[in-house]
Amino acid sequence: MRYGRRGTFAWPLDGVSLHAEAGTLAITGPSGSGKSTLLRVLAGRQQPTSGTVTLAGSAIEFQSRRSPGDPRIAMVHQDYRLISFLSVAENLAFAAEMSRKGCSPAQISGLLETVGLGGFEDHRPDTLSGGEQQRVAIARALVSRPLALLADEPTGALDGENTRRIAALLSSIAEEQGVVVVVVTHDPIVSDAMNRTLHLRGGKLADEALQQI
Repeated sequence: MRYGRRGTFAWPLDGVSLHAEAGTLAITGPSGSGKSTLLRVLAGRQQPTSGTVTLAGSAIEFQSRRSPGDPRIAMVHQDYRLISFLSVAENLAFAAEMSRKGCSPAQISGLLETVGLGGFEDHRPDTLSGGEQQRVAIARALVSRPLALLADEPTGALDGENTRRIAALLSSIAEEQGVVVVVVTHDPIVSDAMNRTLHLRGGKLADEALQQI
């Protein structure tokens, strides 16, 4: 992946090769190391200059004017991105409609139970804590029944207790639903809770376990 202007090129990602099985993977690294670029490429939001991204054996569909992206991939962001004037249930229902997967009220309630928010269907986002809003965002991401869930600094705005809760929730989703969960994070609480941690520096990935030997 490279960017250029007036003959000058920078490579945020330099020959990155990544294979992730169902489970949890944390990607760490300093600011500017290419973590966000990598996540956008994995999510199909940005085309790589070369190479491919595959999921479950087939190439992913990249976002374009003609396509909203690959429906098998869902994303969670640091800033939640909930629609403030809709209830919790309506936020999930809207996401289901956009994904064209459909989700009944009972299924929405079930997803909220999964993230520990049973009975919160009629609440508005602005009445919830930051941790609760992020759990709603995770439930919303699950309405499309994705094979991969990508999270960009999902605990960046949360305190330690809520960070642990979100990390545990992502781990349980991966284990119980067989989803690939990839988390970009600066927080060791999150990375320590994941099955595997990779460190990105200078556009290259390295296994943190090997770095510590």
